Amino acid sequence: MFFLLISIFGILAALVHNHRAWKAKPWPKGALVVPLVQAHRGYWQHGAKENSLQSFSAAKKNGYQIFELDVRITADRQLVVFHDKNLTRLLGRDLQVHKLTCSELQEIADVPTLEQVLLSSERPPFINIELKNSLILDSTLEVEFAKLVQKTGVQNHILVSSFNPMTLRKLSSLLPEVPLALLATTDKEPGNYIFIRKLWLAPYLRIQALHLDQKMVTPIKISQYQKQGVPVALWTVNEKEKAQEFINSGAFSIISDVILPAELSAK
Repeated sequence: MFFLLISIFGILAALVHNHRAWKAKPWPKGALVVPLVQAHRGYWQHGAKENSLQSFSAAKKNGYQIFELDVRITADRQLVVFHDKNLTRLLGRDLQVHKLTCSELQEIADVPTLEQVLLSSERPPFINIELKNSLILDSTLEVEFAKLVQKTGVQNHILVSSFNPMTLRKLSSLLPEVPLALLATTDKEPGNYIFIRKLWLAPYLRIQALHLDQKMVTPIKISQYQKQGVPVALWTVNEKEKAQEFINSGAFSIISDVILPAELSAK
């Protein structure tokens, strides 16, 4: 029993050490340099629907060089741009995205495919693509995404983020030339287990950055991450003074619904 306790203590001590000492993986050669401000789900403050071709076009017109979007997979293995797992919030219909075909989803909700967005000339040049996937063993989304990225040749124009550690782990092998970021929030939502909220798996994921809920950090914590060698972007920051404070403390990018690129300056 004594030796078992010693072994457990040693494993826990090693995990704590790795968590405190880890550094992000080097940024892939030739990958995008992430702009200071990202348009969260496009720019949809003046009538455009979030995550729509119109909101991405509006982001470009308002000076953004990068925007964030969300990707899910449909019943027929198509990648579509949609945030929620169902249509309840936006359309008042309790329909699950993963149970609908792409054509059904487009007919009901006018949802763009990811391929449409990647091939569009009416969007900003760079994209932060959040992959929405709660599955651990099923790699369909990641494989289909990697195929589409290679087909469209956008490797040097995208950053990929996800709350799912296994999604990032898989993509580090499928798309080693694309920078990856682990998303995290302290909100106790279904599937947001303590090991995800506490970033315990971050040292083992071969990622280049963290994308953190602004509620998780202070400017001091951001400075600590910077000294540790871990680039941090923050979401969803809509107050200009707070955003500038985060940038001054070392955050490399801010994801915002309302802040325009011209309203922030680099440190």
